[in-house]
Amino acid sequence: MKVTEPKIIQLQQEINRLHENMNAIKRAYYIQLQKVASLKKIEIRNKRALKVREANTSEVTGCQMSKKNPTQRSSWYSNKFFITLFKLLSLKMARRYLPHIYGPKPLSIRLLRKGCTNRPFYHIIAVETDDPCESEGVEQLGIFDPLQNEHNERLLAVNLDRFKHYVAEGAWIKSTVAMLLGQVGVLPQHSHSLTMAWRARQRKIEMENKANNSNTSETK
Repeated sequence: MKVTEPKIIQLQQEINRLHENMNAIKRAYYIQLQKVASLKKIEIRNKRALKVREANTSEVTGCQMSKKNPTQRSSWYSNKFFITLFKLLSLKMARRYLPHIYGPKPLSIRLLRKGCTNRPFYHIIAVETDDPCESEGVEQLGIFDPLQNEHNERLLAVNLDRFKHYVAEGAWIKSTVAMLLGQVGVLPQHSHSLTMAWRARQRKIEMENKANNSNTSETK
């Protein structure tokens, strides 16, 4: 069966009409959706307004909220803040002046920088966590020299007995000290030191590959 050109034109016209009808139906559907969404928004606004009115008329924990500013919080919140602050300060003072009741302050083992510019060295100290960075700490446990000597060695000296004593008391070992003692063998290897070693190996391999590629290119 052959299809002539007039029939093709008629079919195209019918298809265009169907598309127009579908577009009109879609527009009407979207308009209805917008109306429903606007109605929902109006309902939500009305509910919020009712809640604000109820909050203005009711008492919140014994303190009535102001009607001029409904979002204003009651004085109970500010009192709660000051109460928690007072508790924290009182606990801090109690730990300092009454250690036999509240227990001693938590300790940490970290490095303390000494020396001068371009020639640093570090003390390994046990210090209270609340003390500033410049404090000498409770006790010095060792010393570390980061610069290499004539034999390409970095010196580390630690009093292991006192170190174990503070660790047994629950002192927190900082990551730098843990890395140093892990390299010596006193503690297990720290994860950060392992990642640094892996990166150094990768850089070395990349440098070797670049050198080999440059040599091959020169020979060609």
